[in-house]
Amino acid sequence: MSDTTQLIAQIRFALEQLSERNAQHEWEHLCRHLARERICSNILPATGPVQAGGDQGRDFETFRTFLSRSPLGGRSFVGLISDKPLAFACTLEKTAVPKIRSDVKTIMSSGAPVEGIYVFCSRDVPVAKRHELQEWARTTYGVELEIFDGAGVSEILGNRDLFWLAERYLQIPSELIPPAPEDKEKSDWYTSKLEAWRGATRPPRTFAEFSEIRAAARTAMGPFSYDSDGQPVNRHERPELPFWIELLDELANQDTLFSLRRRALYEASVLRLRGLGSLHGQEDRLRLYFAEIPRLEESSDLEDASVLLTYVLPATRRGHVLLDDTEMEAWSAALELRLDERLRETKKLEQINERCALLEVRGHAALFRRLGEGARNEDAALEYWGKLANLVNSAPLFPLERFADRLADYARFIGDHPRYDQLTEKIDSLLAQRFGQFKAAEKCLARAEAFRDAGDLPRAMAQLHRAKIDWFAEETLDKSLLALDWLGLAYIEQGLFFAAKYYALTSAYLTTRATDLRLKRVIVRSLERASSCDYAMGSWHSFLEMAEACTIFYPHFVRDAEADFNDSNGVLHKLMFHLSLLGAATKILHPGLDAYARDRSEAVVVRVGFSEVLEEVRDNVTRLWEGEGAESLWKTIKSQLAGPPWDDAGKVRHARWKAHGVTWNVEWPNDYESTLASEGFLAALQILLSDLAGYDLCLMRSTLNVSLRLAPDGAGESRTGRRGFKGFDTRFEPSNAERIAIVTLPPERHFRDGTLTIDDLLAGALGVAASLLQEVSLLPNERFNEVLNERFKQGLSNKLLIGATYGQCLREFVSRETFDASDRQSHEALDSSVQFVSELPDAHPWVDGPGPGYDPDVAREQMQNRYRGFAGPIARTLKRLAAEPEFQTTVENLRSARWKDWHILSAVYHRTVNYRINNRRIKLSRREEDEYIRRVTQEPEPENALPIPLEEYQEEKLREHFPVYLGSFATTFGLEIHQLTPDFPAIEDFLAQRYNFWADDVEHDDPFTS
Repeated sequence: MSDTTQLIAQIRFALEQLSERNAQHEWEHLCRHLARERICSNILPATGPVQAGGDQGRDFETFRTFLSRSPLGGRSFVGLISDKPLAFACTLEKTAVPKIRSDVKTIMSSGAPVEGIYVFCSRDVPVAKRHELQEWARTTYGVELEIFDGAGVSEILGNRDLFWLAERYLQIPSELIPPAPEDKEKSDWYTSKLEAWRGATRPPRTFAEFSEIRAAARTAMGPFSYDSDGQPVNRHERPELPFWIELLDELANQDTLFSLRRRALYEASVLRLRGLGSLHGQEDRLRLYFAEIPRLEESSDLEDASVLLTYVLPATRRGHVLLDDTEMEAWSAALELRLDERLRETKKLEQINERCALLEVRGHAALFRRLGEGARNEDAALEYWGKLANLVNSAPLFPLERFADRLADYARFIGDHPRYDQLTEKIDSLLAQRFGQFKAAEKCLARAEAFRDAGDLPRAMAQLHRAKIDWFAEETLDKSLLALDWLGLAYIEQGLFFAAKYYALTSAYLTTRATDLRLKRVIVRSLERASSCDYAMGSWHSFLEMAEACTIFYPHFVRDAEADFNDSNGVLHKLMFHLSLLGAATKILHPGLDAYARDRSEAVVVRVGFSEVLEEVRDNVTRLWEGEGAESLWKTIKSQLAGPPWDDAGKVRHARWKAHGVTWNVEWPNDYESTLASEGFLAALQILLSDLAGYDLCLMRSTLNVSLRLAPDGAGESRTGRRGFKGFDTRFEPSNAERIAIVTLPPERHFRDGTLTIDDLLAGALGVAASLLQEVSLLPNERFNEVLNERFKQGLSNKLLIGATYGQCLREFVSRETFDASDRQSHEALDSSVQFVSELPDAHPWVDGPGPGYDPDVAREQMQNRYRGFAGPIARTLKRLAAEPEFQTTVENLRSARWKDWHILSAVYHRTVNYRINNRRIKLSRREEDEYIRRVTQEPEPENALPIPLEEYQEEKLREHFPVYLGSFATTFGLEIHQLTPDFPAIEDFLAQRYNFWADDVEHDDPFTS
């Protein structure tokens, strides 16, 4: 089904196609029926040869009736009877005004006199021109003139009771039928139609009857259902569905119009399959239906055939209809062949509108031809739709919004194709040109829903970000807030709580400034969301502050607190849940803060009158967990929180999370100014981490310890740091054991006083975040920068700043006085001897597939080259070592430690050649030196080569070579180590998992035996 706006747009497009085809007769028939339904019922078609003027310029006219003056005159249907002569004219002319003047002149100068003239135009007539023509007709001929232009006719045909006219004469697809009336009106309508057709004494025969039966059948069917895997579920809501299908069968079997029979068979087949789960017994009718494909002309008929094939193909695979693969293939090929023929014809005849419609159907046919086999042709579909997108500006009446909706439906099939985003962006741009940015944003939201339903969170978020940008206006703030809400939930789902908190705070901040009072309740919901982020991070001082801010607003915007408390999704329900768990966990695990937790919790709920309720719930929860034991409580906390309870107590604040295989441990001074800057930076970092989902940055599984600090007061605060970002700086401490980064941030106040700009904030935060990622990445700098530039092109900066800075939003609800009142620096954190490792799932897992550039065949060839290349220049040394028992023991030890022979051979080779290069007594010229090194490293080992002491081949010395070789191995795949003091265990782990460093080998002779 379609909404009215889209249906009207489709009808306007179909009227344009009538003009393209010069289909005057269909237009006249449509207008005559429309006049009968809406103007007067006593209409006769004009007779006589048109070109000879035999119709006197009248396409149809009224005949006299006296019913309106009879006792029946008070009844409703009599209003459609005219007792004065009227004439009607229809035109498809592009220049409608001259044609209207000509028709009026012809009507008034010949034939019986008329008192009114109705003109139907397929093109639009401006209101001013319409009034001018009406005044001209009145003054010149003394006749009333009414004009129904394309826009007016489209709106009238958009009514449900007249849809059959659009379907019959404009070939509007069946799927666009207007929805049935709602609720009781819908039920009454359905009941009356059921009673009428059950008592009918003749079979249905007309398009109007078909439209009515189909609408009732779809009401009986109800909405199409899908299971959790996205597969269709065969079901129907009302038991009368088989009755309606039988009526459609009667229509399909009647000696009626060809197009009507096809529509009825199509509808009955879809309803049988989706409602009853079977098409058994319908095989011969389907064969007749698809046999007509080579003779179909209209794009709508071809579209119906394509859609029905989409249903029948998988039904055949599942045994729901007894057709074979040969028939399926033949019908699919016939459909594509006919579409290609019609595309060539429309291109030759320059029928732009019809060509656009055919391109849409052609893409659908290409996409779903192999659906029953579990395969699709996304490339071909996107190729056809790309042509449509390039052409559609020349077809301004093409139903672009309907096409955008279909693209959203297709997201679960082709949304991961790189050209899908390119196409939707282009279609959004065209929609924005036609209907404004808000319409494009609606389609982003629809695609986001489709991606989310398909489990593709990153792409859903990308669409939501686009919608948020396009909706960012006062009149559509409600939709923008909806997008922010969804995005906040998505960040929570990924365990990125600083990013989620920022989006929640922004939503609350924007709503406080909204003029629409209906939106004010969003403040409460958003502040509760922000508080829940703090709760999940174990930042319980911050949680209590945000919760208190929430209850300050709560009484002003929530009417029924008790109902909200009893609703599992209610703001108060969630607050009370967290407060009760906080109280229980504090009493059991951190009794030193029990009194503080009780006092602050009381301050939160006293404003909403739930103090006694909280005390009762908290006591019950405490007794429950005391019975379970502290160990069980601690286990539950680790499964639900990202950080330990009261993680923001003490002089230093901590935060930790895991994303893309990297464990982030962050600390900063636990004061107000540091928190504003640090949380804002971490929100930006987490947004970037989320935005990089789907990219392989070759990140090592490692821990990055980050210490955040504010730049000292003074003029130097706005200087450009070492990394080139104003006010920001990053420095790494030298260490082979751990990654330690010292990050300097500018105080948030410098963005308020103008010392630094918002651009400085965005560039600085992203620059520091990128430098942190590069430290644990093996991706070459050039490729790393390409990824970041690509994300910028996709609107990364718009995700980092939404409405206001993080510090500005947080200050709005948590003042310095509130923050300092918690006296958090004087509180002790949990006993550090109790280890906390969160068990929350990693929403952005480490990429563990084959690394960039890795190919098993190439890897085998490289290993064969290593065996040959390493053995030749040290062949005599290897023969000597083969006779040494001590060396043989070393080989066995290394093999036991997973070393392959090419690892050992590499170590022996480099120990040998390095010794000979570094222990020569004769000094050579630069040129002679280079030549000597070449001989030593590449040529066969001579008899008089410098002998190497056996201790050079001891196990510990061969192991010393290992880190150097890791770097060399990484370089062969184009990887780069950016760390000044490399983390060799992390590099080894990466190469082992992504490049099979410890697994790959080839058959070879043992190089260490005689």
